[in-house]
Amino acid sequence: SAYFTKVKKGIKDNGELIIIDFFKTDLPVGPPTAHKIAMDEVIAELKLAGFSNFFVDVNLLAYQFIIRAK
Repeated sequence: SAYFTKVKKGIKDNGELIIIDFFKTDLPVGPPTAHKIAMDEVIAELKLAGFSNFFVDVNLLAYQFIIRAK
């Protein structure tokens, strides 16, 4: 959350952060499962950093989730 706190300070008032990351599961692509972070954990860290509005898409990409945070 410390990193996301720094990011939030650098975003303009109407700006947003977009995160695209692999689902934390065994997949035929991407890093090993142990190197991935769960989507809920990312959102929890974003909340600790002060982000409060989220749009989550788990259907657009086959192996990744998208989080838009403001």
